[in-house]
Amino acid sequence: MNFIHYPINKLQECFGLEYFTFFFRNRYSYVLYKNHKKTWDIDNITNPLPVHKYKIIEYLGLPKDLFIDFYSFFIFFKIKRYVNKNDYDLIHAHCLHPSGIVAFLLQRKYNIPYIVTAHGNDFYSVLNNKLLFFPHFILKKLVYNTLVNASAVIAVSDSFGVDISKFCPVAKVIAVENTFNIDIFKPRIRNKIFCTNFTKCGSTEWNKKIIYHKDRLNFNKDTNKLNNNRSKIKKNDLINLLSIGFFIERKNHLLILQALKELLKKYNKLRLTLVGTGKLLPVYKKFIHNNSMTDIVIIKDFMPQHNLVSVYHNADIFILPSKSEPFGMVCIEAMATGLIVLSSNTHGPSKIINHNTDGFIFENNSIDDLIKKLIFIIEHKENWQEIAKHAILKAEKYKTKHYEVYDIYKKVLFNRGANE
Repeated sequence: MNFIHYPINKLQECFGLEYFTFFFRNRYSYVLYKNHKKTWDIDNITNPLPVHKYKIIEYLGLPKDLFIDFYSFFIFFKIKRYVNKNDYDLIHAHCLHPSGIVAFLLQRKYNIPYIVTAHGNDFYSVLNNKLLFFPHFILKKLVYNTLVNASAVIAVSDSFGVDISKFCPVAKVIAVENTFNIDIFKPRIRNKIFCTNFTKCGSTEWNKKIIYHKDRLNFNKDTNKLNNNRSKIKKNDLINLLSIGFFIERKNHLLILQALKELLKKYNKLRLTLVGTGKLLPVYKKFIHNNSMTDIVIIKDFMPQHNLVSVYHNADIFILPSKSEPFGMVCIEAMATGLIVLSSNTHGPSKIINHNTDGFIFENNSIDDLIKKLIFIIEHKENWQEIAKHAILKAEKYKTKHYEVYDIYKKVLFNRGANE
């Protein structure tokens, strides 16, 4: 939810954007699964919306997502009592279903234009039917119609956008990566050079003037102060690995545990922290216990971002082992804090990371290549400081991505006005 709250708050702060947010909560999942409750826990949201700015719409989900084709209709009949034709100029739906389909249904009833952001699993689960109890052709058709009728379809990476276009060639796909909370995710050694100040922004030329720096980065001089502690790590010093994400098959954390088991034969001072929760937690705990790694691996539950940043700061190497990752928000957060980032070669991270310059890429789902790249990183600690400099500069490019979304808002509304 943070990737929705932070951009909305920033756009409201800079442009006086008037908004109201509807959140859709699957009552079945919320009641039965701990990770869903954590997601919805207001204490875990770093940038909460004011209570008068949002409403939670609950709908009755079923086991194995039975009748998932009709979830959007359930929500539509509940939400339409809160929406009138002239209440809103634009709808922005996050995820193709159920939110995107609900936006499509609202457009048909009230003629309100909408844009939809596809985040990855919301698209691939429908395309491949991997999360569905049996092939749901109704849902697939609804998603297709949602893409066709959207004023814009935002994909969180270029390569992901290509996949959407293959499925729906007429969709107006625009690639806009996610942003991150620059007020929280900063280098471990705080330096005024990296602390950017936002001005109150009312200019229509926001894309040129939205951010002003007190100090411009002198790459050759000022970044020498960054991560000096990390650059002086000795060969036998403790090295802390970190990975963050839901404990599900797609996130592939078991690959790290298997690699760590082998690496401990060569390096006895490795430690790993896993942050997350999910259905595979018992599997991970069993693996850790069976391989006598209880003193090596620490598992932490999800936490608010203002607490999570200290976990980043206490790590040396961040690993993202996902089998599929359309973007990879945690990659950007880790790079912004000056970590060495090693990610699998998937859609988002492969575009974010310039291998061996601001991070590292390993072959998707390959334990051998993961081990090989980790050994290379560990054996070349003298390069960590330089990699960290480039990583922080790369993260800087993503801190204002939500303003590109605002530009899409303006274009959609301008075109609507021109056509009326």
